[in-house]
Formats: sequence, structure tokens, C-alpha cells
Amino acid sequence: MRAYELSIAYLVAGLRQSQNLLRNTTPDWGSSNDCWDSNVVGCIGEMALAKALDKFWSGSVGDYGAKDVGGFQVRASEGTDGLRIRQRDKDEDLFFHAKIAGMYVYIFGPMTAGEAKRIGVPRFNQWYVPLNLLPIYLPGQTRD
Repeated sequence: MRAYELSIAYLVAGLRQSQNLLRNTTPDWGSSNDCWDSNVVGCIGEMALAKALDKFWSGSVGDYGAKDVGGFQVRASEGTDGLRIRQRDKDEDLFFHAKIAGMYVYIFGPMTAGEAKRIGVPRFNQWYVPLNLLPIYLPGQTRD
């Protein structure tokens, strides 16, 4: 990612966090709504996938039901947990995982939510698919 792209991701993350605070929403994983970092990481992951797929990234704010990038869902993290799937995620939806490492983003997937629920490790009403079970994304290999 380039510095100006990171700046755009930070701007959208700030707008999303402001929207969350105004709506008094809390994350699915049960922490407080003071989760600026997760919004930043999520925006960087979405932007990186859009760039890899050569798809438009709207950076939507407040539309919790919207797909993240070109009909795909994106989950991002700085840790090593891997892909996180929620109970409410539709089994047929395709997910990518973006692992953020400084200015670099590594893309894994895609994987359907249904497949992730079958092979993932259940934890806190969610499923985690470790990175070693996710395919590494190579351009041109999406299932859209």
C-alpha cells in the first residue's frame, strides 16, 4: 500500500468510527464501541483487496449490509488468527482475509462462509480459519 492509500483508509475509518459512536453500536465480538484500530485495519484490508482485484472500493459508511468489494466480503487483521466468520454471515458469501503487516497486505482466500464454518475453530459464537488453511490469493483466481 502507498502512503496516500493508507491516508484514505484512515479517513474512511474515522468516518465509520464516528458513525458507530453516533449510533452507539458495539462490535460483534463484544468490546466497547471504542475500536478505532479495527476500523483502520478493516479499511486497509478492503482497499488492498479492491486494488488486487482491480475493483472499485466505495468505502461505504453506515451501510452494514453492503458487500465490501465487488460482491466479496473482507475480514482483516494484524494478528495471526486468520479468517473470522460470524454466525450471521451467509454460507454462500465469499470472504477474503487481509493480513496487515505495516505497509504490506497479504491476501488469503476466497472461501465461502459455509466452508469456513465447517473447517474453522469455533470461538465466541464465531469461527476462525487459521491462515495455514486459507489459500493465498493470486491475481486472476477469484470465483466471481
